Amino acid sequence: MDYALYDEGAFRNKVNDDAPEGTGKGDMRWAIESHDFVNSGLVKAGFDPISDSEPIMIEKIYGNPTLRNMRQVFNTETIHAFQPYSVEATGKILRYFEVAMDFRNEDLSPTDQVWIYKEILTTITLVSSLAMIVPIGALLYRIPFFKASKKEPIIVRQKRSVFSLFVYIVTFIVSAAFAALTYLPSSRLTFVFFPKASNSVNSWFFPQRMTNAVAIWAVISGTFALLMFVLAHIIVKKFSKNDETKEDALTLWGLRISFRNFLKTVLLAFLVVVSYFGLLMIVYGLFHVDYRFIFVMAARRVNMRSVLQLLMYFPVFFVFYFSNSIRVNGGQMHGKLGERTKLVLAGLMNISGLAVILFLQYYAFVRTGTIAFTELSDGTTQWLYVNILFTLIPVIFLMPFFNRWFYKMSGNSYLGPMIICAIFILMAISNSVAYIPN
Repeated sequence: MDYALYDEGAFRNKVNDDAPEGTGKGDMRWAIESHDFVNSGLVKAGFDPISDSEPIMIEKIYGNPTLRNMRQVFNTETIHAFQPYSVEATGKILRYFEVAMDFRNEDLSPTDQVWIYKEILTTITLVSSLAMIVPIGALLYRIPFFKASKKEPIIVRQKRSVFSLFVYIVTFIVSAAFAALTYLPSSRLTFVFFPKASNSVNSWFFPQRMTNAVAIWAVISGTFALLMFVLAHIIVKKFSKNDETKEDALTLWGLRISFRNFLKTVLLAFLVVVSYFGLLMIVYGLFHVDYRFIFVMAARRVNMRSVLQLLMYFPVFFVFYFSNSIRVNGGQMHGKLGERTKLVLAGLMNISGLAVILFLQYYAFVRTGTIAFTELSDGTTQWLYVNILFTLIPVIFLMPFFNRWFYKMSGNSYLGPMIICAIFILMAISNSVAYIPN
């Protein structure tokens, strides 16, 4: 067994009262779990078990592989999330199997691993695939049928008034604080709205326990942020003497569109998503690889189960993506700052609330050895929902970029969220546990 020395979930391990004072729960020398593991092999061979008052020797071979009672404990100095991507941890497991299976190659060290090169290359493919999303849309807009639906985007470069800037900052602070304060409580609401999946019971109704928590938060946070944006717009319009624009709100926010052009936008978004995953299927078929960056983000092959789940989750998550598109194109991109600067600021503002949670989690971990958010009395595993932020934060940071690029291409705020919501949610669905009946 190999247990990360700094595993965030170590708080759940049993307490060894015989361990020296100050011993961390992730220290496998004194863990009850490592003693039970080693002793299971010793007892099987007729040897006396090791007392909890004696330490387990890390990397020592207990038992005999020929008698099928070999036990070996490793304690790699890393955290839970990075353990699968550790050359050291992988090398230790390889050494174990070399001994257990009596199969060694003197010319090849357990640390001579090639998977890291594959991870680098699949990261390049992921970045490249994300970079091609907007160009696919641009190519489709060259078709006269879609080109006729394009509108000129409204670009506001007028300097914000002092009052408008003050309202903007207050709106950001309130929205970010609300996002941070509602993220973890949303995990408890899954037991109310999705009881089967939350209790690991198979169901076709929103079957992904972890995704459900993020979905609830996305609806709550996205709706609140949009309401704050509308309220801020009304306040600025009423009290600011230096009105930034003369267009009505629907036009300014990229929402005014004919029904015919809206249907064309939906069709174009569908074709972009199909093109993205269609090329992925071809790449996988030829090279047996997909697009991924370690555990943070991955685009995998799509199957019918993924599509059916997308039909469930897309309307829920679209609230969040659409809210962001309106706020980005209708407000955050206004002002005299450069476009790139405003996009980076919009991305940072998007993640600020959730980044605080992640910071607090690991700040407490470094200071005390125990993460800030562990488990609630009802068994809700808050720390796992915090781990989702490693994936969620990059996606939320990228949202303003895609929403803005597609707005400037199409002149409406619908296209961007349609495309990136479908793509990113399919990524999330394909990489999360789904409790679906066979």
